[in-house]
Amino acid sequence: MNYIRTFLAYCLAGFLVPYLWSYVSILGIYAGFAAAILIIGPVWYIVHYKGLIYQDSEAATVDMGAGIAIAVFTRDVLSKGVYNSFSSLPTIILLSIGAVFAAVVSHYFERRKGNPDV
Repeated sequence: MNYIRTFLAYCLAGFLVPYLWSYVSILGIYAGFAAAILIIGPVWYIVHYKGLIYQDSEAATVDMGAGIAIAVFTRDVLSKGVYNSFSSLPTIILLSIGAVFAAVVSHYFERRKGNPDV
């Protein structure tokens, strides 16, 4: 049941963020700040803080950013076609590089704190 709840929480984040972005994007240069406050913050609170995403202490976790990226990429593939979605591949690649970098830095800090299990 935990995995179904986690899947649905990622679906919620993947649906709400792109849907609500269309309303926030009219703010131009301030859209990122508005999205962080009005969309990402509340969705993070619901999904992570309230515990909708099951995070086992022995398993690697996937952040909701990856769920949102996969949902948006899949939406573009289904609506625009596979060929037209290739333009978003550089973003997906940079997202993957950033995720690997974040994991390495997190591992380094956990080791410095004295956690040998990481």
